[in-house]
Amino acid sequence: MRTIYLDKDFICHEEADEGRRKLEVDEYLDSVPDLSCIRFVPMGEVWTRVDGTEFPGLMITRVALE
Repeated sequence: MRTIYLDKDFICHEEADEGRRKLEVDEYLDSVPDLSCIRFVPMGEVWTRVDGTEFPGLMITRVALE
């Protein structure tokens, strides 16, 4: 079990901050050393890309951060 914090774009963070929600995840992210490059969309939720394309969870993907 690992505690992560998701921002509004479903990007993972190690630390709590304003606008981030706490989430306990099972083995999905245990071996990921740098969470800041991971987007995690929990089961039953949907992330919508800027172009309107929807990605339903469960989704774990690497992201390119600006």
